[in-house]
Amino acid sequence: MKSSSLKHLFSFFFAAIIITGLLASSSKSHASTPDEVVVACEQDFKPYSFLDDYGRPAGFCVEIITAVAGAMDIPIRIVHGTWDSVWNGLVEGRYDVLPIVAKLPSRLPYVDFSLSHTETFDAFIVRSGDPLIKDVRGARGKEILVLRSDAAHHALLERNFEGKIIPVDKASEMVRLLASGKHDAILFPKLLGIMLVNDLGISGLKVGPTIPDHLRDFAFAVKKGDAELLEKLNQGLLIVKSNGEYDRIYEKWLGYADPWLKYKKYFWHIAAILAAAAIVTIISIFMLRRIVKERTAELAEKNQLLSHEIAERMRAEDELIKAQKLESLGVFAGGIAHDFNNLLQAITNSIRA
Repeated sequence: MKSSSLKHLFSFFFAAIIITGLLASSSKSHASTPDEVVVACEQDFKPYSFLDDYGRPAGFCVEIITAVAGAMDIPIRIVHGTWDSVWNGLVEGRYDVLPIVAKLPSRLPYVDFSLSHTETFDAFIVRSGDPLIKDVRGARGKEILVLRSDAAHHALLERNFEGKIIPVDKASEMVRLLASGKHDAILFPKLLGIMLVNDLGISGLKVGPTIPDHLRDFAFAVKKGDAELLEKLNQGLLIVKSNGEYDRIYEKWLGYADPWLKYKKYFWHIAAILAAAAIVTIISIFMLRRIVKERTAELAEKNQLLSHEIAERMRAEDELIKAQKLESLGVFAGGIAHDFNNLLQAITNSIRA
C-alpha cells in the first residue's frame, strides 16, 4: 500500500512538473508577442486626421497607416490629441508613430522620417473684405494665426517673421478667431483651410493663392533611432502604393482636390486608343501617299502614251495630207498633159490637112 501511495505521489509531482513547464512555456510564448505600436493622430486636421461623428480617429493618414501596418503585420493602437500634444508625445517617447508630419530640417534632431506620402502647399486665409496675402513678405506687420508647433509655426520662426505669431491648439479655433474679427490671417495648408471653413459653415473668409516656398512634404515620423520600425513602415508604404490601396485611399479623401487622380485609371485606356488612332492615321496617310504616287505614275504613263499616240496620229494625218496633195497635183498634171497632147494632136491634124 505504501508502495502504491509513493507511486501515485511520484506521478502527481511528475505531472505537476510537466504542467508547470507547459504554463511557463505558454507564458514565455505570450511574452514574446510583439508589443503594440502606438500611433498618435491629430484630432483636428481634416481630411488627413480627425475624429468622426463617433469620436473615432478617421481620415487619409489613419487609413494609410492602418493599411501599411496590415501589409507588414504590425499590431497598432491609435490614440488622438492636439498636434502639440502628439508631437511632444512622440519626441518624449510616449508614442511610436505619427502618421502625418511635415519634413522640416529643424525636426530631424528629434524624429526620423519615412518616405514621403503626400505633399501640399500653405496659403493665407483672410477675411473677405481684406486683400489677399500672396506671400510671407505681404504678411509683415500682421498678426498671423498658426497651429501650435505646426510647420507654419516653425517656418515663421525660422524666417524671423516681422509680425506677430499667434499660436493656437486647434485649427477650428483659428478659423473662429479670424471670423470673429480677431487677428489678420491664418497660415495653413490651402486644401485643409478650404475644407475647414466649409465644414464649420463659416462665411466671410477667403483662401489666398498657394505660397510656392511653403511646401509641406508629409511623411510618417518615428522616435529617433527606431530604425527597425522605420524600415517596416517604408516597406509597407511601398507595398500599398504598388497594390493600388494607396490610390484608393487617396481618391477617397483627397481625390476631389486632385482631378487628375480621378481620371488616372482611364489614362492608359485613352492613351492606348489615341495611340492606335495615331498609328491608323499614319498608316492611312502612308498608304494614301503610296496610292497617289502609283496613280500619278500610271497617269503620267498614260499621258505619255496618249501624247505619243496623238503625235503618231498627227504624223499620219500629215502624211495623208501630203499624199492627198501629191495625188491632186498628179491628177492636175495628168489633166494638163492630156490637154496638151490633145492640143498637139489638133495642131498636127491641122498641119496635115
